[in-house]
Amino acid sequence: MPKPKIEPRLPKGMRDFLPQEMIRREYVFGVVREVFHLYGFEPLQTPVLELPETLMGKYGEDAEKLIFNAQHPGGKEELALRYDLTVPLARVVGQYPNEIALPFKRYQLSPVWRAERPQRGRYREFYQCDADIVGVGGMNADAEIIGVIVTTLRRLGFTQFTVKINNRKLLTGIGQFAGVDGALLAELYRSIDKFDKVGADGVREELIRRGLPQEVVDRVMALITVSLPRGEKLGYLDDALGSIPIAQEAIRELRELDAFLAAANVPEAFTDFDLTMVRGLGYYTGPITETVITEPNLGSVQGGGRYDDLVGLFRGESLPTTGMAFGIER
Repeated sequence: MPKPKIEPRLPKGMRDFLPQEMIRREYVFGVVREVFHLYGFEPLQTPVLELPETLMGKYGEDAEKLIFNAQHPGGKEELALRYDLTVPLARVVGQYPNEIALPFKRYQLSPVWRAERPQRGRYREFYQCDADIVGVGGMNADAEIIGVIVTTLRRLGFTQFTVKINNRKLLTGIGQFAGVDGALLAELYRSIDKFDKVGADGVREELIRRGLPQEVVDRVMALITVSLPRGEKLGYLDDALGSIPIAQEAIRELRELDAFLAAANVPEAFTDFDLTMVRGLGYYTGPITETVITEPNLGSVQGGGRYDDLVGLFRGESLPTTGMAFGIER
């Protein structure tokens, strides 16, 4: 057999899916789509390429370093591959105000691209399965999104997983409680976000290394590691952060969310208020979620939250919006 003129290989972080694997992937997509339909979400498709000004300035500096540029040779129009499906949704809602009735419940199952260092479970091209609710400011929308997450994973046969719930306003309140803001607040977030990897002692050491006084670190660690049932945990936070308005707002939202989850019969065993969970993207404004499957040990398979200001960047008026994305690669 003659040697091929071109060596058949893929760019790093990209994959082919042969029929046996495609059958499994299509099954998962089918279950996800069925649940989205069950909850009344409508399909949407957006192009893989967006204008750079659509994407840039929405995710945070660290994330935007991972956006692929995709300019046509000799072309004057600069383009970029989409980083997620959330910002394109915000652009669509802003672009078609007369065609989209509110509230708007949309889903999209599509690939996204990030210039990450390829490693196990992380690829440069991967699929996200998004569901979002635009135009509902109440915590009933956030509870519905969590219901979608739990229903989907149970229909896929998973029995041991946890939807971790936190609130970006609460994290801001903890920062004010600790007496930090600006760049130091961002450092606080980054340190707390490493909790699953380095544990309480590792976070404590990193906070001290970043320059926070020992007494401040002790107070922060006591807050984020408190182990109490959900209702008692919120009461504990209320007592500790009661003088901080933004923390009070976050606790009120979490209490309402808890009540809506109970009313929707979402099993409490699948959810947890976890103050060590920090979603890194800059557009989140309220409750945030991340789901971890523990058996089998697949790690994080979902992320999302409320982002009430993002649509306003494209529409001229803010619209309350909340949603989530499944990543099926793991």
